[in-house]
Amino acid sequence: MATLVRVYVFWILIYICLLTEGSGYFISSTSTTWQTVDKECDLVQPKLKYNENGLVELEGQFDINETIPAEGVWIGYLKAFTKFEFKGCGKISSWFPYTKHTVSSLASCHHICRGTNMWMLGDDTIKTCVCTNVRQTYLTNRYCTLCGDIICGAGLDIAIYSVLNDVSVESRDSNNTEYLCQASPSSSNQSAWVMCSGARTDYKRNVWCRYADREPTISTQTFANWNAANDRCADQYDNPSSAAGYSGKKITNLAFTNIRREWTLHTANSSFSGPRMFAYITNGSKEIKFSSSSREDRKYFLCVGIRPTATTTASITLASSPTPSSTNIASTSTSSAPSPDSSRGSSTAATAAGVSVAVALAVAAVLIVVGLRKKQVYLQIREVQ
Repeated sequence: MATLVRVYVFWILIYICLLTEGSGYFISSTSTTWQTVDKECDLVQPKLKYNENGLVELEGQFDINETIPAEGVWIGYLKAFTKFEFKGCGKISSWFPYTKHTVSSLASCHHICRGTNMWMLGDDTIKTCVCTNVRQTYLTNRYCTLCGDIICGAGLDIAIYSVLNDVSVESRDSNNTEYLCQASPSSSNQSAWVMCSGARTDYKRNVWCRYADREPTISTQTFANWNAANDRCADQYDNPSSAAGYSGKKITNLAFTNIRREWTLHTANSSFSGPRMFAYITNGSKEIKFSSSSREDRKYFLCVGIRPTATTTASITLASSPTPSSTNIASTSTSSAPSPDSSRGSSTAATAAGVSVAVALAVAAVLIVVGLRKKQVYLQIREVQ
């Protein structure tokens, strides 16, 4: 008899779990800009990754019990600028243990490492990075190579990058997000962000270099691209440099420095005051999309937890509408989404109904157990008689 009771209780608990599955996320009841998220909403932060094309996408998949509107829903991530300083080229000691990660850019390496230093290796087709907080090598300033729009090492040779403080407010060109490389006159305080590749082939820049710990100098040769300029500097037994520390004759032309910036991924609670892009997902797609329109673009939010129940002074108000089908965020199929109010209302009703049924089943389980025990006592009494 005890075994039978345990079987009843086991299957009732399984059914309750199935009823409540998928209730960990809900879509907000109002649409607004990303920066004005409702205080009652804890934005979803699913695991993300960079794919081979450099796009950010969901690392796994998760289901919600609501249909995502056609315009998508905000999630708890943003992109902001991070500065990277190219230190130069060096060699990895053959005995030093390290792990290579295949990446598509400095941004994807930054996402994996989150450290102060990164080593880049590769060529035009494959880039790999090594994460390290300590530079376990020495600068040789030879054997660097161009890989895409940055500089890499090859074999046991590496290109070393350090992560600088994240960019906040720029003195110039703060809104021109296509300007990713830093150039500077002789006064480093007047540096500016410029195009990494010259829009005009006849327009070229000098580059700042530094020999050992000496004062930086400016090259006589000019370059159309940031990576070619710094690669040349590193291959001439000099260190790539900024203009900081220069005390010679005043130079007004903007020359390339060893600093560039990239859009990098951050969580919603990160603090930035410079240019940003805000993350959202759409129905049936793994790709994370980003909006740069912080004041005009309005969407609903995807929140963690159970939707707060709407109340009035008289009674609890629940929307009545058909129960929506579950939405698989990582699926490749799309469906026509009903109105946001309908899907949100139906989710509330479904959650309330699930809770009601779960309570009823729990009560039934208790009654079954009590009844079976009474029957067992009755049979034992009859046997004694």
